[in-house]
Amino acid sequence: MGKSSGSAPAAPDPAIVAAAQGAEDRKTLQYTLNNSRTSTVNPFGTTSWANNRTFDQAGFDAAMAAYKPKITTSGGGIYDDQSNTISAPVTTVDNSGQPDREQFYKDNWTNTQTLSPESQGIYDTATSKLADATGRISTDADAYNQTVADAIYNRMRRYTEPAEQQARSSMQSNLADRGFQVGNEGYNTEMDRLDNTQNLARLDAADRSTIAGMTEGRAQLSMQQQIAQMLQGLRGAQVAGVSGMPTTTQTPNMQSPDIAGLTMQKYQSDLDAYNAEQASSDGVFGSLLSLGGMALGGPLGAGLAGKLFGGSSNPYAAGGYVGGGLKVPRGVYG
Repeated sequence: MGKSSGSAPAAPDPAIVAAAQGAEDRKTLQYTLNNSRTSTVNPFGTTSWANNRTFDQAGFDAAMAAYKPKITTSGGGIYDDQSNTISAPVTTVDNSGQPDREQFYKDNWTNTQTLSPESQGIYDTATSKLADATGRISTDADAYNQTVADAIYNRMRRYTEPAEQQARSSMQSNLADRGFQVGNEGYNTEMDRLDNTQNLARLDAADRSTIAGMTEGRAQLSMQQQIAQMLQGLRGAQVAGVSGMPTTTQTPNMQSPDIAGLTMQKYQSDLDAYNAEQASSDGVFGSLLSLGGMALGGPLGAGLAGKLFGGSSNPYAAGGYVGGGLKVPRGVYG
């Protein structure tokens, strides 16, 4: 092989390529998300986005402390016959793996929903009334209204008690007119019958009042529940009027740059160029060898060959012209 014209391109580091591709993917995703967040306004209120971004300073400092740049030394030791010099090694510093500050930021997005003054007023009033309504709702399925029961019982007794007293007085007069004396068997039997009748009437009044108290209690419980549901519905309607508004919008599908693909294309292109250059150098050198062989095989070359390759003090052996004037670089054949 002929004189080297440089080193072959280094293959891409997968870790570095993957990190670069990941960074671009995250940027694209964040850009898309940022453009999808929308603020909205309607009669119920508004919605808005805010980002309380934080930075992991401790994590970044630790990453920087652990980071070491990649230092490589290549080339050097190649002789250039034109300048009569030997090339020095080339040292490169690769900082591509240095920690990126953006990777240590954390987004903390908050979507705020604000009611309009009118909706806020309805919401606050309904909330206050709801507390009162729920406070009066009984957890007893057999809710009872003692006040109503007592009122109904007292009302019924106001009508029955005078009638009972009148019936007792009439019964006593009737028994006396018939010759029944207080305390004898006939008198006691009739008065017991009257007492039983009047007692049944009192029990009936008590039962009716109890049933009325239960009926009224359940009706009031149902009404309180309906009021609470109505107030809750008013509250929910105000919130739904805002929360129902879209907080994000559909954005076009955006693809991040193909860092990995572009890196591999660049590497393949450089490698192809390097291989082509090497092939070209090998071809030129082969042609020189072929011409040199032809010259040495001629009459003059045959005379010089022994001296040129035998180590004699041939004036052409130090890099002069051989044969038909071909200049052979020193050290090519020996």
